Amino acid sequence: MPVRARLPANKTPWPMKWIALAILLGIIPYTYLRLHYAKPGKANEPYADAKLRAEKARLDAGWRTVEVRAERPADPQRRRDAISATAQVAAAPGGLPPHLAETMFGPPLLPKEITTLTAPGEARALLPYEFLFTCTLPNNKQELVSAQFMIHGNDIVIVPQFDPIEGALLARSLDSSLLVTVPGGTLQPGHYTVTVTATGGAKQWPLDVR
Repeated sequence: MPVRARLPANKTPWPMKWIALAILLGIIPYTYLRLHYAKPGKANEPYADAKLRAEKARLDAGWRTVEVRAERPADPQRRRDAISATAQVAAAPGGLPPHLAETMFGPPLLPKEITTLTAPGEARALLPYEFLFTCTLPNNKQELVSAQFMIHGNDIVIVPQFDPIEGALLARSLDSSLLVTVPGGTLQPGHYTVTVTATGGAKQWPLDVR
């Protein structure tokens, strides 16, 4: 039976010593160069930086984005019946207004059409204002989750927001409703034109705030 040679205790084979030495010699200059030439501050984030530039451009162009509460009602018809629907709703051109589109970070995903819209034609400046719309999803892999509410002078533009549906799941229906509540104190007294955007079949209505 062959006898295997045993290494003395605490002794490392010489090839392993050379490998460890090579690793050590590589780490030291790499660490020095990284610390010496690395730019101070946070790492470069092109996507986040471009998005921040777009938001700044929108502010510079006079657009103000405000936080609103948006929810998908379990019973849209019931909520629709509860709204004092006095607004004169009319069709509007599809897409974003040009002076808003040029400040966006890439073209936003828009619904195909705003099929119904229920909204009051008047509001009190200090009270919440709510409206409900139903839209046709851009495709069956999207879910309606929220809305951007943007103001420019007396123009208000609402851009529906979507999240992708993960995996193999699909939307059960291409029609989805959203109840939007604007907090009291958001709108100053005046006359506004409100538009909910879509690629085609957008909706628009006049709103008097007192």
